[in-house]
Amino acid sequence: MEVLMSPEDLEPLEETLAVLADPDALDEIAQAEREVADGDVIRGVEALRALRPR
Repeated sequence: MEVLMSPEDLEPLEETLAVLADPDALDEIAQAEREVADGDVIRGVEALRALRPR
């Protein structure tokens, strides 16, 4: 079977496959999901302040 796909559609698919093939990236995603589920997040103005250089 062949699939015709534009380069614009192929690039994000390749990036997704690269992440899914990277155990470290998957661990980081799982950790982030646990943190969100536990409420360990910052939102709104707090998030912007945390990102500002000091």
